Amino acid sequence: MVSSENIRRRTGQALSTMYDLTSTVAASNEDSTMGVAAGTAASFLSIGIDKVNRKLSEKETMLAVDRELDGFGEAGEPREHFVDKLLDKLLLHALPKDLPGREDVASRLSDPDRKLTPRLSLTTLTGNFKNLSSRMSGLFEVQYALGRVFMWRHPSVTISVLFLYTAACLYPHLLLIYPLVYLLFGVMLPAYEHRHPIPRAETVPTKRRGQSLMEFLNQTREKSIAEELIAKSDFLTPLNNEGEKRSVKSDERSMKSDENPRDGTLKAEIPADDDEKPSHGTLVKSQMELFINMRDLQNLTTDVIKVYDATEEFVYGTAGFKDERISTSLFISVLLLIALLVFLGPYTPWRLIFVSLGWAVVVVCHPKCAKYVKRINHLYIAPRNKKMAEFVASVYRRSERNAIILDEQPEVREVEVFELEQGLTASQWNPYCFAVNSFERSHAARLTQRRPVGATHLSEVLPPKGWKFDAGEDHEWQIDYNANKYVRERGITGVRIDDQNEWVYDVEGGYYDSQWRRRRWVRSCYRYARAPKRSHTLAV
Repeated sequence: MVSSENIRRRTGQALSTMYDLTSTVAASNEDSTMGVAAGTAASFLSIGIDKVNRKLSEKETMLAVDRELDGFGEAGEPREHFVDKLLDKLLLHALPKDLPGREDVASRLSDPDRKLTPRLSLTTLTGNFKNLSSRMSGLFEVQYALGRVFMWRHPSVTISVLFLYTAACLYPHLLLIYPLVYLLFGVMLPAYEHRHPIPRAETVPTKRRGQSLMEFLNQTREKSIAEELIAKSDFLTPLNNEGEKRSVKSDERSMKSDENPRDGTLKAEIPADDDEKPSHGTLVKSQMELFINMRDLQNLTTDVIKVYDATEEFVYGTAGFKDERISTSLFISVLLLIALLVFLGPYTPWRLIFVSLGWAVVVVCHPKCAKYVKRINHLYIAPRNKKMAEFVASVYRRSERNAIILDEQPEVREVEVFELEQGLTASQWNPYCFAVNSFERSHAARLTQRRPVGATHLSEVLPPKGWKFDAGEDHEWQIDYNANKYVRERGITGVRIDDQNEWVYDVEGGYYDSQWRRRRWVRSCYRYARAPKRSHTLAV
């Protein structure tokens, strides 16, 4: 009976023989299809030999490879990822030694910081792409807005942007004011108005007459240069099925030449044919760079999603009046900061500040300054961080308690519901439901011969979303005994009201219609504020 040790030894010998053969073929046929195939086979065989030498069974090997490819391995595992091993072997066997750019790939693979980053995981990469794609609407809106500005789709917007750009060039401190103004009027005020809507009078729409001044000035059949440039490029247009377009090469080509050291003559180099196919080594190099970029893109998308989530939390939480005390204090602080920048901005040497700040940031990032920065942080900054945080928190709590008082009166409205009864005879009526509309003869649902929809009992009627009923005894449901008023105000015709000014009957041909009658119930409800805005993106 053959032992497992003999099987492992014979398997290792067979793999070594095949590895030597494929390595020889790859070395003797560099930059050819056979050489690339042999180099790839040698890379896989080398990984198999390493597994056999570590005395892993075939089942354990496949399980480890599957776990590594699926990203189910633990983050703290020291072993190298399967794809990283494959890239190392491909670099050794499949890439020619004289291939341009080989050293760049090797340096990226051997970078010590790369080993500290998360490994390539198809699960993480797919999830990041799903999350990122659901959060790209804002970026696409900015992209299309820029296109509309340069194409003069809305002349008033384009001219406004030009004025803002000119003002920022003349007064650089406006670059600090623009984001703060947008925070106030583009984020916080709409969020506050969403929670506390302002009642607006209804206006009668009027027909538009003539053209506006901007439309008259922009009236032309010609297309803007920006629109023509955008039409020629991939900006704002989907990619075609053939993939990325090849870049247009210049007609004038400079020929590389080397000087002959003996007689000083120049040796011209014949330019390569345009249709010449890339070498096999270049194709392998591009595939390796694809795997490297996939891993870098995975980590980049993770950071982008974290930044987006933090920004979303600030916009819909801190600045969205989720906590009205915090948002109010932030609003006042930003308003004071804008006023301070407006009045002191012209007298501040902003150019000197920006230049000094840029130099300071770059100098501090120099490797030789790292030890000094760490020393200063350890000796001076770190011990004071805790005290400073406690001081800021105490000042914030004190100012929040004493300076900001929210005493807004609740908004009170009246809710109505109509009790509908269906007639059996001229004097007998059967309760049908409590509906939100009066279901008169001219109502759309009745014209389409649909039955009324509502609650069977008055206790089942709920207030509108975001509102609450007053629980006091004086604020229960009450019958409206002034039916003439709402019938007259709403222009309801073809009805008659009983002597108690309570029930409203349908009338047909001057006689009572015994099919339906209704009466109006009212009750007061209140709300302090609407629910804050919520993000429209959902985590995938």
